[in-house]
Amino acid sequence: MHAMGDEASTTRRGGQLSITVDGAASNSRRGRNGAGIVIELNGAVIAEISEETGLGTNNEAEYKAVIRGLEEAIQLHKDGVAYDSVDVNSDSRLVIHHLTGQWAVQAVHLRALYIRAEELVLYLGLLGKEVSFNNILRTRTRRADELAGVAIGRSGSTEGVIYTPRKLY
Repeated sequence: MHAMGDEASTTRRGGQLSITVDGAASNSRRGRNGAGIVIELNGAVIAEISEETGLGTNNEAEYKAVIRGLEEAIQLHKDGVAYDSVDVNSDSRLVIHHLTGQWAVQAVHLRALYIRAEELVLYLGLLGKEVSFNNILRTRTRRADELAGVAIGRSGSTEGVIYTPRKLY
């Protein structure tokens, strides 16, 4: 037990960062990719990202959204935002099962994306952040899906979409 005024007793713990992602492809085989990302800190939305991420399949788009979300988590740390853990939420069973080690990455075109995501997780670990991946229902990724759709031109509405989230915190 620490005495009052003890420096260790005043150490502030960071919060919970939640990153909900969705990827979209304009074509089921290989089309324009978009990422939609909603970032919450302790339950409050601090950023929304809608970004075109090149060409690829829908699974590549999902990976790119996860990668972009993890990159943003690292940037938040660099910007001084305090958090201890990161929950990455996606409706992509394939991507989540890959990243949790439940399924092997067999598709050659996904291996580099998987490796990049793992590198970012390792880096966050070096920063003292715990990262977990959660497969959630599609109904819980609705806003991220809208943002991904805007990025590939599937939706004409850009109202409320934030492209440079660093301005929010």
